[in-house]
Amino acid sequence: MRFVPATIAILLFCINTGALSATGEGTLTSLRSASTVRIIVKQELAYRSPDQYPAVPIQNFELPFGKMASDLFNAAGVRSVGPEATEFDATLTIMAEGMALGITYDLAYTKPWCLIGENLFTGASLRGEITVEVPRMPIYSRSFIARRYPPLCAQLNLGFQSPRNAPFFDVIEWSGSFLPRLMEMIGNIYGAAPLITVLEMGNGSMRRAAAQRLGDLGDPAAVEVLVGSLGDRDRLIRRHAIWALGKIGDRRAVIALIKKIRDSDPDVRWFTQWALQKITRQDFGNDQDAWSRWWSEQEAGLTWGPAQNLP
Repeated sequence: MRFVPATIAILLFCINTGALSATGEGTLTSLRSASTVRIIVKQELAYRSPDQYPAVPIQNFELPFGKMASDLFNAAGVRSVGPEATEFDATLTIMAEGMALGITYDLAYTKPWCLIGENLFTGASLRGEITVEVPRMPIYSRSFIARRYPPLCAQLNLGFQSPRNAPFFDVIEWSGSFLPRLMEMIGNIYGAAPLITVLEMGNGSMRRAAAQRLGDLGDPAAVEVLVGSLGDRDRLIRRHAIWALGKIGDRRAVIALIKKIRDSDPDVRWFTQWALQKITRQDFGNDQDAWSRWWSEQEAGLTWGPAQNLP
């Protein structure tokens, strides 16, 4: 598979402006009733050194687009099959193009404390399209695109010598990239339930993306598993879970959030204060004792429910 730049530009424009609006409730209903989905992945990953043109394919390396999609559909109770299958209810097609972005860290062009004479692939980009097709229904599509530019200065060689070691796995979960778009589609089709399952049982990148999407969906059914994620060793999962709890706005999260005001990660602490302010409409900053005293005074007279019912 090889994308033509002009074709890609037209494709992305059409998807962004019309694909979602063309997807009616009938398509979503058909997708919800599907018990088997065929998954087709077409990906082309390449690299270009600063002095090299055109791009060169990365050999014997693929990103786990299909595995991520299969795990999400399995969490929704839908069996996934390969591209050669002959019996299926729906087809998910993933078309992706990725580029490992390299830069030469040379003393002549960088700071004295940067690496000298090293060509490293410290950046990456991804773009493409995800489509779901059900017979006799409009196609449900989303495009994705994300890029991480190489930093101008690198003090340590963290294993970026090979194009396959470019930060693809970081970029795949960035806002607007493949994994958030896939989570968005699954959430729109099946609701919060499969994302809750992924947050409980998935790997790091899947759990981070699931937590973010659960915040967008705003389903109170996710509160318990999000609260359970506040003690995760992965600080990004803690951040995303706290953000989601703030978006959902359910008071059941308040006690757990108060405990995170003294988290070891400064961003977690910031998001905790934001979430508490959003849920309670109070502001005690980072004063954990003040939050605890206020909540103790309020708790006895409250019934569980959305934040808008607070006094």
